[in-house]
Amino acid sequence: MYLFFVRKITFISMLVTLILVLVSGTANEYNYHCLPGYIIYYTTDATRRHTDWLIDVIDGNRLSATIRDLHADSTYYFKVASRNKAGHGPLSPTVIFHTPHG
Repeated sequence: MYLFFVRKITFISMLVTLILVLVSGTANEYNYHCLPGYIIYYTTDATRRHTDWLIDVIDGNRLSATIRDLHADSTYYFKVASRNKAGHGPLSPTVIFHTPHG
């Protein structure tokens, strides 16, 4: 199974782009075309169980993803897990991002 970490978050006009780094698994940055996909979990309430967070499912070989329609002046919490037909990998550490004022 693959383990991801969020390397960088960029923000432009209520869109957040997460740049991911693959830290374990059989793929590497030169061979990432074989990635099965991953799930980005995000919420504004970190006390909720991650199964209750919003999700964005990313298929295939992209190491970045854009989350849309975020609220201004809000704190978001992000986690990432790889996925394939056998299930989900471990969750990444939580990354916190505060969107600027609208």
